[in-house]
This record gives sequence, C-alpha cells and structure tokens, in this order.
Amino acid sequence: MSDQTAKLITKQNFLEKSRVSSNRSEEELDLVCFSIQDETYGIELSLLQEILKVKNITIVPQGPDALIGIINLRGVLISVVNFKKCLGVREPNETSDQSRILIVDYKRRLTGILVDQVQEIVRIHKERLVDPPEESSHPRDDMIAFIAKLESEEIIIPNLERLFQS
Repeated sequence: MSDQTAKLITKQNFLEKSRVSSNRSEEELDLVCFSIQDETYGIELSLLQEILKVKNITIVPQGPDALIGIINLRGVLISVVNFKKCLGVREPNETSDQSRILIVDYKRRLTGILVDQVQEIVRIHKERLVDPPEESSHPRDDMIAFIAKLESEEIIIPNLERLFQS
C-alpha cells in the first residue's frame, strides 16, 4: 500500500468517525479551536466533554514527560497531559488565567488536555481538510493528522491516537 493510499484511508476513517449533529450536513465538521503559543489547533467538538479552568491538579511523580498529573472531576480521576510537551515544546508548565483543560472522550477514555486558551467553535466543510506538508517546520509533525485551511487561518487537527500514545 502506497503512502498516498494510506493517507486517503486515514482521512476517510477520520471523516467517517466524525459524528453528525442535527444542525450540520454530513459534509461539515465542528471543531473546538484552541491555541498553543501562536498556533491554532482544533479537535472535533463531539469528542469534547467539558472545558475546565486549571486548578487542583495532583502531580504524578515520575510519570511520563507529558503527564502533568490527575484531577478529580466529580469522583472520576482524569489524567491531564500538557499538549505543549506532546508537541515537543519545551517550556515550563506555566499557566495563565486563559489556560484551560479540555476534557476529551477518546475511545471511551476521559483525558484532560492542557491548552493555552480556548478560542471558538468553527464549522468547516470537510473538503477544506488537507494532509500536512511532507516537509514541515512543526517540531512534531507526526502529531498532525490534518490541516483545515480557512480563508483567514489554518487550524491544525492533531492526531489524537499518537497524542495519547506519547
């Protein structure tokens, strides 16, 4: 199987997994957009369970590098990962008043993703999804599934499978 065929299959699987809401067509995708440094990322809105302010994270000693710790959300312990570290950005675990934890339900497992700021929810047409460039300046281009090209910006859609494996 060629790389191009594998990418098409991957893109087709991604699009088939996106859930259809009653207010959009099957050709559209809703993304919750957030920022990490100066870049905009988006994950499928149907995967998002909650957006939380950053507080009360219990540090897990000697855990994986990207794991910040765990939170107790109404009696459920949820791992919180630092999205910056998953992307290879080596900065201190600093948060601001704008920082948020996205609670994502991926493959029936709740995980918190620490982001710099939540921006907006956008609806895009699926034909705007393109594969990442072969030669990218992004530090961890293996973490990028697709790029949504809009008129005024690009939204990077992370590969959640790889994100949660790291």
